[in-house]
This record gives sequence, C-alpha cells and structure tokens, in this order.
Amino acid sequence: MRVTLGSSARSSHEPEFFSLKNRLVARAASAGGTGQAKFATGEAEYAPNGTMYGLAECMRDLSGEECNRCLQLLSTDLPSCCNRYQGGTAQNFNCRLRVQAYAYYDLAPDAPPPAAAPPAPISSVGE
Repeated sequence: MRVTLGSSARSSHEPEFFSLKNRLVARAASAGGTGQAKFATGEAEYAPNGTMYGLAECMRDLSGEECNRCLQLLSTDLPSCCNRYQGGTAQNFNCRLRVQAYAYYDLAPDAPPPAAAPPAPISSVGE
C-alpha cells in the first residue's frame, strides 16, 4: 500500500519550482538507500530566496538495494500527486519520502553525548 499526500498550501511558483522539487526528491531517494542509517536529508535553494527541504528514510532491516528501489518507486508518485502544492509526502510500509518548502526537521547536528562521570573514590573499611 502506498500513500501520497500534498501539503495543504497550494503553490503559486513557476515551473522551475516544480522542476527543482522533483530533482530534490530524486536526490533524496538516491541518497536514502545508502549507508547504515537508511536516512538522508537534502536542501535546494530556489529564487527569490526560498529553500526546499527533502527527507528520505527506510526501515533499517532493508538492504541498500531494497531501500533504494522503495524510495525510487515513491519518487515517481510525488510529482503526479503533489506538483500543485508546496510539498508532499509519499510513504508505504518500508520507506518514506517527503519534500516541503519549509524546514520540518531539525537542522542542527546532534549534540555529542555527555562526558562520563569520574569514577567514585574507593574507600577501605577498617583502615
């Protein structure tokens, strides 16, 4: 089962906006299938001063090839569903692909883990 949803905001942008959105979807889909994380984000600038944000992710138990195939399939659904909108989401049970004209994910890198606490002093009983 595949689900595709356009965002609620309609787009008044020119065809260049749609072309850029479709290229970002394709790039995110290609990158999402690589690596252990099975997760990728991407950004693309468009005139006059906007940014498109894309995210692709797969279930971690998929192979890279399976993830890539799943995302590529979804990337063909988004243009037909969502070109008149500022963004959209396509997903199934194994993967998800989303693109929006606003930042919907955390852009800051993850904070490093806290430093380990020093070991407690060892005390001897009866000394």
